[in-house]
Amino acid sequence: MSSAKDGKTVVKKIRPYPIDISLGGIEVQILKIIPTGCLVQTPTPLQVGDEYEASFRFPVLKKAISFKGVVVKTHDQYQGSGGEVSQDQALSRKIAEIQFRTLSVGGADIIRTFLRMIGQA
Repeated sequence: MSSAKDGKTVVKKIRPYPIDISLGGIEVQILKIIPTGCLVQTPTPLQVGDEYEASFRFPVLKKAISFKGVVVKTHDQYQGSGGEVSQDQALSRKIAEIQFRTLSVGGADIIRTFLRMIGQA
């Protein structure tokens, strides 16, 4: 985007995470991705062993991949307003680790390119 007054180009920064996707009809956010899997935040708990299919577009690359994956680990993160907070009083984030079983053709390369672009690789 250019400004007519000073001729300088304005670069709009795009946040790489979270990446919004639909996982088996559940809207989730990818918090971190690597070529073998991803960490997602979900509104409801996922079960270890559950299999899902999804496809999404990377915000920086504008390239899409699809995958079939399995939930290998789940946990809750509790966030309180400081100090000791019981689980009943805390806000809970449902987190699941998904391991890719299959990726679309070139998917691993697209992920590696994305990770290099955002400085995570």
